[in-house]
This record gives sequence, C-alpha cells and structure tokens, in this order.
Amino acid sequence: MTVLIRSALAFDLSEIPALECAAAQRFLETAHPELASAPPSMTDAVLDLALREDRLLVAEQDGALCGFALLDQRGEEGWLREFNVPPAFGNRGVGRALLAFSCAWGRGRSCTRLTLTTFRTVPFNGPFYARFGFFFLEETSLPPHLMEALAAERAAGLRDRCAMALVL
Repeated sequence: MTVLIRSALAFDLSEIPALECAAAQRFLETAHPELASAPPSMTDAVLDLALREDRLLVAEQDGALCGFALLDQRGEEGWLREFNVPPAFGNRGVGRALLAFSCAWGRGRSCTRLTLTTFRTVPFNGPFYARFGFFFLEETSLPPHLMEALAAERAAGLRDRCAMALVL
C-alpha cells in the first residue's frame, strides 16, 4: 500500500487528536501503560500555528490519515516535537515514510540535524529511531530546547527519556 506524506491541511486538524490517542495505545504493553489514557498533547492553538507555519505533516494511506509529525526549527536544528502512527497502521512503512519526509523537511530548511526526545528503551521509540540512523545525545551537551523538553517531560513523571539526533 502506498503511503502519501504531505503538509497538513485545515480539514486534517480535527483528526490529529484521535490519531495521537490511538497511537498512545501502544504504550499499554510497555512500562508506561498510563500514557495510553493520557489526553492528547496537541492543543488546537499548537496545531493551528504549526499548520500556518507548514510544520505539520500527515501520512495518508488509502484515503485515511494514519500518522502525523509536528516539526519545529531551532537555529540550524530541526526538531521532531511529536510523531505518531497508530498501531493499526504499524508495520506498513508509514512511520519510516513519515520520518524520511521529516528529514527532508529539515534539509529543505538547511537544518544540519534533526533532533527529538523519546523513550530510550521502548521498541517503537529509541530503537526505532536508532534503526533509522539517529544516535543518543549526551545530556551534558544538549541544546537548550532539548534540555527544556527533557526537564518538562521528567517533571510530568516520564522516565527513561533521552534526546537523539540524526545528521542531515
């Protein structure tokens, strides 16, 4: 099945929270099952701004949205702030296609690398990104946006968090 990756359109925004909640169901089988019942983190204001700034990508397969990526730019770094593919669309190449397009988004903005924060050991997090070529960053040398993101995630009770990067 072909996966179409594109910039989000206004009519896509109403589906993003449901995609995020569906993707969170994968956490039921991890050390973080509480995340499966967490409310969506993407507010309407965040999504509206990302849409206007062309920082929100969606994956579509057979006419249905099947994932999304929220990106940002901090100087010469692209930042993958949110990345979700529901389990119903797993193992179909959706995540790989969405991640590849996210890298292209960064390259198109002259970013030197793409960064993110994620769970180090959850199979569909850190190990997934590592297979794509991302490497773990030392916390002593993180840029401010990643230090702040990790601090906020830990303050929210999330454990096993790390930062990763891919040279573009």
